[in-house]
Amino acid sequence: MFVLSLTGRAGHGRAAGDPVPALLEALEGLEPPLAPERTAGPDALVLASRGETALEAMPRALEVGSTAVGLGIGAVPGPLPGSVRELSGPAVEAARSAVAAASTTSQVPLAVRAADPRHADTAADVEAVLRLIGWMIRARAAASGRPCTSRVRIPRPRRPSSPSASASPSRPSPAL
Repeated sequence: MFVLSLTGRAGHGRAAGDPVPALLEALEGLEPPLAPERTAGPDALVLASRGETALEAMPRALEVGSTAVGLGIGAVPGPLPGSVRELSGPAVEAARSAVAAASTTSQVPLAVRAADPRHADTAADVEAVLRLIGWMIRARAAASGRPCTSRVRIPRPRRPSSPSASASPSRPSPAL
């Protein structure tokens, strides 16, 4: 599972006030197993069962502008509770660690932590790529002089509609 811990950073970004309403609005349309919610103060929590959903949520949160984003990857014991505020487990602890690390950086406040130490290197690689995307979002917003409102779209993997569709031979380009 993927747990995103989002925390407001007072005095940062386009809104020095409470970022949670804008965060929750930015996350609308995602399909998490539990609705994203405010947890305490300027903080919110999001649970995603698929990596694609977590990856789509992160740039949306960064576009709000005054938010540190922590992504924790790991187990969440089942059955799921009725609210994200009741979540526990290794993924939640990893998200807390990630958002604490993200809160200490000034450029792109984003961090990724894996609950399983064997996946720490992979989490660091994912963090580097996502920080680059976050930097591009911020640079585009700064260049245009207004907040980015277009969503970054993470392409979803295509699945063949039938077994025979994936077994068809590829055709060479006519240009060859």
